Amino acid sequence: MKEALRAVLDYLSELKERNTLDFPMLEFRFLKWLNSGKLNIFLKDLKIILVDEYQDTNLLQEKIYFKLAQSAIANQRNITVVRG
Repeated sequence: MKEALRAVLDYLSELKERNTLDFPMLEFRFLKWLNSGKLNIFLKDLKIILVDEYQDTNLLQEKIYFKLAQSAIANQRNITVVRG
């Protein structure tokens, strides 16, 4: 267990040194910006959300989809979800 934790901490340290994000970090940052209002200018014109392969969605991605869907619906538009 200690080795796994050390590997994760080494990975995070390396990303930080390279000033790099991995995909989950990018998703988390995007959700944070959505929730903070920093992307409201983008959301105000959002019309349609299409989510393909919804069954492969993780919790973080689902939160992003729901936030985007709220804006699309508020703009009197819609969301479409496709399950494979």
